Amino acid sequence: MAEQKEASKKTSALVRQIRRAMVVGLPLIGIQIIISVMLFSQAHSRMAFIMLGFLLVEVSVLMLVNKVVPNERRYLALRSETDHFLSLVRDLNTAAIRMYRTDIPDYRKEFDNIQASMIRSVHRMGHVAGRTDEDLAEEEQEEHVQTAQNDV
Repeated sequence: MAEQKEASKKTSALVRQIRRAMVVGLPLIGIQIIISVMLFSQAHSRMAFIMLGFLLVEVSVLMLVNKVVPNERRYLALRSETDHFLSLVRDLNTAAIRMYRTDIPDYRKEFDNIQASMIRSVHRMGHVAGRTDEDLAEEEQEEHVQTAQNDV
């Protein structure tokens, strides 16, 4: 298990290095092609090579590198819960604006409900922080086994 985790770390480091090299290298290669074509090629073939150079620069700018090289995030549950929390922040602001601009009791209730959801979200963040999806799945499996044993 430890050897597998070590191999996974080495693979992640290699993927990270490849991604960095592509992010830096693609625009440099694209610029090099454009400059070379402008200086050394004949007029009829210039346009195709210039387009290729611009395409390489744009690929890196649009971050298509991230689509080619897989995401290296390990703590996806925490990321998901953080995204949910940020959406609650937006909802809370909307509810607060409504609540302060009008005197409708439902808006106060909505505001309070969103605050309660935010507190629950923070607790979920604390639960999933530092745990990969594999860790959480393992933990859930152990809970199911323990529950089954208690039922017997």
